This record gives sequence, C-alpha cells and structure tokens, in this order.
Amino acid sequence: MKKFIVKSSLFILPLVLCFIFIEIENRTNNTFYAKSKYIEDNKNAIEVLILGSSQTWRAINPEYLTMDVAPLAHGGSALNIDYLLFKKYVDIFPNLKVVILEASYHTFEEFRNSNWNKNHLFHIYYDINNYEGVVPWSENLLLTANPKAYIKKIWTQSVFPEFGVYNNYGFITSTKKTLDISGYPASDLKSRHIKESLENYKIETKLLANMVTTCEEKGLDLILFSPPKYSTYNKNYTSTKLQRRNLVFEKYKKRDRVYIMNYETTYQDEKDMFYNEDHLNIYGAKKLTKSLNIELEKLMKLLKK
Repeated sequence: MKKFIVKSSLFILPLVLCFIFIEIENRTNNTFYAKSKYIEDNKNAIEVLILGSSQTWRAINPEYLTMDVAPLAHGGSALNIDYLLFKKYVDIFPNLKVVILEASYHTFEEFRNSNWNKNHLFHIYYDINNYEGVVPWSENLLLTANPKAYIKKIWTQSVFPEFGVYNNYGFITSTKKTLDISGYPASDLKSRHIKESLENYKIETKLLANMVTTCEEKGLDLILFSPPKYSTYNKNYTSTKLQRRNLVFEKYKKRDRVYIMNYETTYQDEKDMFYNEDHLNIYGAKKLTKSLNIELEKLMKLLKK
C-alpha cells in the first residue's frame, strides 16, 4: 500500500506542477490581466470609461489619449457585458467624467448568455458574474474553464487574441498588416450581417436606457461611439438592422449629456487603416485615437466650466 501511494504521488505530482505552471503562465500573460492591473493602479485618476467589442478595443489605443482611461472594450463582448462592467466600475472611479459606449451596427442585436466562452475571463479578472446564479466552480481557474484552449496556448497560438502582443493598456500591438480585400467577399459579409434579433434589441436598448439614466444622475457624459469600418463592410449592411440602430441615435442625440460619435464611414476608403473589414490596424487606431482625443479634450474643457 505504501509503495502504491509513493508511486501514485510520483505520477500525480508532475501533473499537478504542470497544471500550476500552465495556470500561472496564462493568468498573468493576457490583456485581461493588463487591463485589470492598469485599472487597479490608476482607479483614482481615471476620467474615461471605454466599453465595447473588439471593434472599439482595436480602434482606441489609450497610449495616444491625454487623459487616464479604463480600457474595458473586449473581443466578442456585447452590450449586456458592457452593462455589467458599467454597473461595477461607475462607482469605483471617483474622478470619472465620460463613458464611451460602443453603438456599432451590430451592438444592439448581440447578447452573451451564461454559456459564453469568455465568461470565466470576466469573472476571474473583474469579478463579473454573467452566469445564471452561482458561478460554477470550474470557472474560477483558466485551465478548468477551458483546458483545451489554455494547454494549447503553451505550445501554439491561442484561440483568444487576448493572449497576444499588447501594451500596458491591453491594446493589441501586433496587427500591422494592410487589409487584403480579396479575403472578404461580399457573400461572406452578407452572411455575417444577415443575423437579426428583435428580442436582443429590446433587451439591449433597455439596458442602454438604464445606463443613460445612471449617467444623468451621476453627472457623467455618455458618448455613443461607432468605430470605423471598411467600405465593403458598410456596403453590406442589412437595412432594417441599420435602421434600428439609427433609431437609437435619433432617440438620444438631443439628450443634454449624450453625444453621438459615428466614425463608421470616416476612413472607409483607406485600405491601409484596416487589418480586416471591421477592425483598424495599429496605424489606423493611432490616427483614430488622436482624432478622438481632440474631441475628448474639448468635452473635458466644457465639463470644467
């Protein structure tokens, strides 16, 4: 019996050590960690909260902003995730003045449910619960939440772009290539755009209304922001879906502390600005961020008057 225990221990111990190594290696080497660490270190100075999907994440590089920001736009996110982040952080940042919320073509008809494959990342790094009830025990560790993805990451490219090359703000800095439009035929774009959901639209616009009310109560300015897209993306919109999004703009554009910043067509013919048809490359992000910074500085000056 003693020999069995010794042999079992010699077999199990390397596996446990390997498990620990993979967990630690992944846990501190990703954009979620970078973002959460930056926010924790600078929470008392943060003036701008940025929320949205990868379109915003890849469009705004905080390195080129002159104010402290909480860069909480994430790949694959949806407005219901943004809402959870907003609810948590709106009271944590004592110097918060502006909230930038993505309002792209797709924003109000996407929803991330309790089975979303990135829920564990939001739980681990931001203590956000997007599950139905109690957080499952397996979601407290990266390796138990998605063993295949994180074991794979040790030897090869991760399925999550969050585990790439990034700066202190969690902005991905490895996308330098110019858009190859041959890789995005119109048929593919149409198939991506065709998904509509009135049910999600009702849910997400209700969450937006709550966010607008909260911002008004707290004296915060809210920017509804849509990042640039390449022309082929814009030309393949589903008209009814676009109309519903534009109704949101119409509803809020006259509110005192709500601003619409729609950059969708600003650079749509500049191929060198994009790495795919709905994401800016690092050069496009630099140009867009500097332009956005001018608008934010103007807004900050108005707030100080």
